[in-house]
Amino acid sequence: MRWVFWTLVFLNFLVFAAQWLNENYEVRPAAEPVQLAGKSLLLLSEVAGNVALSPPESSPVVVAEDLDALCLMVGPAAGQGQAQELLQLLRQEGLAARVVAQEVAKAPDYWVYLPPLADRNAAIDVLRELQQIRKIDSFLISQGPLANGISLGLFKNRDAAVSLQEQRIAEGLDARLIEVERNATEFWVLISGDLNEAAAQKVNELLVSAKFPGERRQIYCKSVASAEKVP
Repeated sequence: MRWVFWTLVFLNFLVFAAQWLNENYEVRPAAEPVQLAGKSLLLLSEVAGNVALSPPESSPVVVAEDLDALCLMVGPAAGQGQAQELLQLLRQEGLAARVVAQEVAKAPDYWVYLPPLADRNAAIDVLRELQQIRKIDSFLISQGPLANGISLGLFKNRDAAVSLQEQRIAEGLDARLIEVERNATEFWVLISGDLNEAAAQKVNELLVSAKFPGERRQIYCKSVASAEKVP
């Protein structure tokens, strides 16, 4: 009968323990959002649903310039004066235009010469002999890296320069040939913006009346953005 006694004691203990746990269990409320500098921190799970995030404060909108606009470029003019005359005509018609100057490489010249002498006096003596005795067209080079040399001829055609060099060498002269780079400034009139049919017709009429030479190019305005503007 002893085992019956201890079984009853154990069951009573379990009942007592269950009652004690129920009486001491406290339901804790949900944690309040942590406050930081007057603003509450939200958990990622709280915004993953239908909660919309407030957009950041708007900043000034920067409108990008249309760099793909087309411009009409006409020229080159016979000179800066002619370009300015056309510019005034275009502006009188309400068209936005400006004159731009562009440095362009031209075909080189070919220079036949005698190398510099020891000094100017020596160069003059040789020049006198060439001109007065040998009847050779020649000129004194007075400045630059070839100063005190003798110029025998400047040509645009290389074959002509080579022919003269060979002739002077055959005559016993130390004739040499050098290629001279040439640059020139061209003046163009740039008409900004895409032209409608009426504006394009007006431009054509002005070009004809002004007898403006050269060619017409439809180009992107950005391609001449860095070109030198002429006042």
